[in-house]
Amino acid sequence: MVSLVKTLMSANLLTSLPQDLRYGARVLVKSPGFSLIAILTLALGIGANTAIFSVVNGVLLNPLPFHDPNQLVSLFQEIPNFKNGSISYPNFT
Repeated sequence: MVSLVKTLMSANLLTSLPQDLRYGARVLVKSPGFSLIAILTLALGIGANTAIFSVVNGVLLNPLPFHDPNQLVSLFQEIPNFKNGSISYPNFT
């Protein structure tokens, strides 16, 4: 009984899909301002989501591209006005 109901519901959804798409297109053509705002909102949302995921994927999810990242060190030089200043190449060698 349940499988028969699911089959009938999916068949009804597939037959009404073209009609729903035509109705949606008609509504969007009738109100171009709303269409423009809806498209811009979708574009900004998708773009922001992609940018944030790219940063999170590159910084947090992927491992560092080094053989043994636990052995990386950071060198600083302490001078009177700058507590953690970077070391210039001539001072390092």
